[in-house]
Amino acid sequence: MKNTAGFLLTLTLAVVYTLFVNANSGVVFISVIVTAPVVSIFMTLRIKKRLELSVCVSSTLLNKNEEADFSASFVKKTIIPAPFIQLRIFSSAHFSTTEFDTYKISLSSKAPEKINAHFIAAIRGKGTIGISELVITDYLGLVSFDFFKNGGYENYIREIEIFPDIPDTSPDNQLLREMCDAVAYDDNEETQDAAVSGGGMPGYEHREYFPGDSIKKINWKLSSKRDSLLVRLDEKPKITSLNLVLDFSREYTLSGDEVKRLKNEERIIEGMLAMLMLVAGLSLECSVFYMNGSEWAVKKIQTLSDIQELRYTMAGYEFKDKSAAERIPVDFIEESSNLSSLMVFSALPDKTLYERAEEVSSKGSFTQIAVPENSVYKCDGMWLITEGYEFRKN
Repeated sequence: MKNTAGFLLTLTLAVVYTLFVNANSGVVFISVIVTAPVVSIFMTLRIKKRLELSVCVSSTLLNKNEEADFSASFVKKTIIPAPFIQLRIFSSAHFSTTEFDTYKISLSSKAPEKINAHFIAAIRGKGTIGISELVITDYLGLVSFDFFKNGGYENYIREIEIFPDIPDTSPDNQLLREMCDAVAYDDNEETQDAAVSGGGMPGYEHREYFPGDSIKKINWKLSSKRDSLLVRLDEKPKITSLNLVLDFSREYTLSGDEVKRLKNEERIIEGMLAMLMLVAGLSLECSVFYMNGSEWAVKKIQTLSDIQELRYTMAGYEFKDKSAAERIPVDFIEESSNLSSLMVFSALPDKTLYERAEEVSSKGSFTQIAVPENSVYKCDGMWLITEGYEFRKN
């Protein structure tokens, strides 16, 4: 009830007037005061049935920092002026905005009334904008009615997918170097059948790197020992494919910080995309494994357009609180690619994932885990993705 105190005070004064001043006119006053709320509420309920609401958004796909316009339009199918209508517009944590979230309007004519709100896409993922509250108050401000007494607000919520960025990261990436050394070449230079280079170095023949040489032919281990970039002459890569796994597990924290969780999930996705750009520069094939619904899916990355397609897919990717699926799908990876290398990107690098990665490593797969730098679940040996999308070992 609104303005109840004022209404009761007015009624009390009318009763006092009737008792001590003029009974005849006082009765009239009391009748009017008692009748007015009934008429007001009756008219409000009638008009409520003659109001129509529609909502729309300017786009359902956005890049980060782009603006989404949300509009709510009211149409009144009666000539009687409508009392005040109050609505609350909300957005998920994917958006940042300076708009007020509560609006009040009154429809005096049959012309449509529109409310516009502006939201800026801030964090990757499936964001939502909609109406969380819609009430109409009678003319005297005594009673408010919920437009959707039995629910129905879900019909006035719109979903918007926000694309992740592909950030720049240093090409001098130690994690990628280790992965390349592990899967692309056999760097055991003490084999009996190894050749001896002209420079007297044991192993395969090498020469110094010249601009234009394929980066994937660089022997990183030997180059670090000799303090000079050295390129193999005769050996061909045994394996030219890397495997990236996107862990589907949703991070949970006791503080319930929704923005932090979303940003950490964004960081591992954008860190994965940044790594793929480096891999593409090495002309290596790469397989990305991620959950599609309740099943694992694989995306083969060979060109830059493949990375862009994966970026679009990641706009709608949703992490899960629970799933019966394996967090590292060994069998599926072996069917689709080669298990010799795994780079796991996880927002929840807990004990379960760490033990699973250790198990896979014990079978001969070079397995590394990359996590957000501010993750509360970190173990020695994991790679931390910094705010500037650099990779450093914990």
